[in-house]
Amino acid sequence: MAQIRIGKIRFTVDGVWNSATTYSMLSTVTNSALTKVYVSKVDDNTNHDPDNDTQGTYWQPIVDAATAVDNATRKVVVTDADTSETLEPNIMYEFGTVSAIDIGLSEPDETDFCEWQFSFNSGATATTFSVPAGVAWVVPVTMEANKHYEVNIIYDTTNEVYYGIIVGWDYNPST
Repeated sequence: MAQIRIGKIRFTVDGVWNSATTYSMLSTVTNSALTKVYVSKVDDNTNHDPDNDTQGTYWQPIVDAATAVDNATRKVVVTDADTSETLEPNIMYEFGTVSAIDIGLSEPDETDFCEWQFSFNSGATATTFSVPAGVAWVVPVTMEANKHYEVNIIYDTTNEVYYGIIVGWDYNPST
């Protein structure tokens, strides 16, 4: 009876990519940081670093954990002294202790839910707080010293109104 070789029919897990190893089609490897998983697109795949295969000739990326985590958490930590920021919707912005904060909001997407979120700490002097006019606040906004604040602003596409809520609690930077 003649045998017909059809090749590999399932993925094999081959660990961290190694330049000295020859991989066959459907071999899967991770990069050295263990943040990406690639599958080989060709047989006899030797010394082609998947992280440097920008044309996708030898490797197909199938998981990018770093991007997946960044996109899932959608968080930006603002580390510079610039406290004037235009926020994109559906991303959490974290500022440190600021004496003044001037927030702008990017244009809302009329087809999607839009929420602008940010947090900051008010130091020994109450933070000066500024957002675009027209935000309807659930409670009046008053800033106090030594408080941590969380702010959420949503856009109601039906009524074309921004609604905001700000919550603050005691913040002691020495603890």
